[in-house]
Amino acid sequence: MHGWRSQRVSSNILDHGHLIVSCSLGPQFGSVYEAVPGFRNVFFSNNIDLRHHAETQGWNFVFLDMFPLSEDVMVSSLQAKWVKFLQFLGELPGYENVSTITYHDHKFKVMAEHLEWILANRSLEHDLLIRETPREKLSINDEISDAMGQERYVRHMENTISYLDSLEVAGKMTRSTRIVNTGFIHYRNLLTCRPFADGVYRACTRLEQPECQIIWAAHSQMSDIRIQKVPWKMLQPIWKTPNFDDS
Repeated sequence: MHGWRSQRVSSNILDHGHLIVSCSLGPQFGSVYEAVPGFRNVFFSNNIDLRHHAETQGWNFVFLDMFPLSEDVMVSSLQAKWVKFLQFLGELPGYENVSTITYHDHKFKVMAEHLEWILANRSLEHDLLIRETPREKLSINDEISDAMGQERYVRHMENTISYLDSLEVAGKMTRSTRIVNTGFIHYRNLLTCRPFADGVYRACTRLEQPECQIIWAAHSQMSDIRIQKVPWKMLQPIWKTPNFDDS
């Protein structure tokens, strides 16, 4: 089992089965947004300096000491996929009774109204809910083009493209697919979601490609997972790097 540190457990949990999760890996960020009261909120990080601030913001802080703190943004971004794609389930104790998980990147200021919208609008015929990108992207190539502006994505893009080529030649996927934003994911049916998330995580880590929206677009076509895509404008928490003035 990976190393871990115990988290502070909130005494005001309304639904033990619905977990709200966010994370920040690496030393680049020093603050987080406030957690939404009334939920079981867990914040994962390998930056111990975030503990006190995260707890004052209402989060149960989990220190991921098995991930070395790295100044390399690509490394930190890949480490964060361990949380985004649910690898803590089965690895850390205390999550055996979780049935639903809402994950969001720490740059999204998620409030009660956003979670209430998800719970009111999620479809029971789908396994997860995710937003489309704000700008319409109808091809994986569109996402690749956007990614070329960031070194952490470009570093291993050649191998990523070769991987996509192999999948396409084998008839497992097509480049023509609506791109979604993986910064906010509501995993409703964990039984189906976990194998899918595992596959995305393994591909990202093997390719050393933190641009998971590219991998998600490919793997979602090779899975039986039922994905509910909602327009970006239907669910718009503020997106920016949090600071102490935002809390």
